[in-house]
This record gives sequence, C-alpha cells and structure tokens, in this order.
Amino acid sequence: MEQFINQALSDNAAYENIYVVVFENKTGRGMTVANFAAQKYLEAFTHDGPWLKILREELPDQRFIEAWQFNKAKDAIIVNPVWLHEMQVAEAERERSRRIWSVQDELTALQTDLMLGIIDDESTARLIKLKKYVIALKRLAVSTAPDISWPELPDVA
Repeated sequence: MEQFINQALSDNAAYENIYVVVFENKTGRGMTVANFAAQKYLEAFTHDGPWLKILREELPDQRFIEAWQFNKAKDAIIVNPVWLHEMQVAEAERERSRRIWSVQDELTALQTDLMLGIIDDESTARLIKLKKYVIALKRLAVSTAPDISWPELPDVA
C-alpha cells in the first residue's frame, strides 16, 4: 500500500522526494510506503511501530509489497520468500483464469454449432485446438510460479 502525506503543494520547492518511510501493515504482513510532499513532513513523521526512512530506489519490487518485511535488525526491507511465492502462485492462478475466459465465448459458440450439427470442418478443427488449449491451461502446475511455460493460444481461424 502506498500513501501520500500532505499532498498539498509544497512550500519547499527544492524537495526531491527521494526518501520514503516504510512501516508494517496492521495485518503484520506486507508494508506501507509513505511519500511526502515536503522535507518538513518527512522529518516530522512518527509512527507507533517500527519504521524505516529509505531511499525510494532501494525499495524492492512494489508489485510484491505484501511480501515485504523488516529484517531482524529492522534496519532494512527484505522480501519474505514464502509470501512472495504465495503471491506469485495467486497471480498465476488469476492469469490462468484470464486466459481460459479469453477463449470461452468462442469455445461456447463452436460447441453450440457442433451440437446443432451446423459446424464445418475448419470450425471443428478450431474447436479441438481451443479445447486442447483450455485443457492444457487447467493441467498447468501454477505452483511452480513464477517459472511457468504457458501454452500458446491457437491461431485465430
């Protein structure tokens, strides 16, 4: 989660906004990044729990902010590998669902044509390719995320 502290226009035009403050989320999992509109707000920042002033460029990949935690000394941010893997698996599951749904309308239309007996050979071949694609997606072991070899979407007929 990212927050902005005192977003009003700064009276400190020279402020470069290169530092942020990071603190643990209330859930105890992941972190919050606080950005500041002026140096005076950064210097005045307080928080009940542990927090760290850090260069923005030293932050880990913010796509996985929910996997961040303090190191034991609470003087640096590390990425919890278990939490990161859980996030990557969840992301892969969402991607698999997205890929399946992207072909669902066409697949349903072709299956309807097949049931009605009005499908041609070219469409039958397309139906088989799409069905094999969906089966391959469903069989895919997303637990290996982020190292996944996604099946190729068959060419559009």
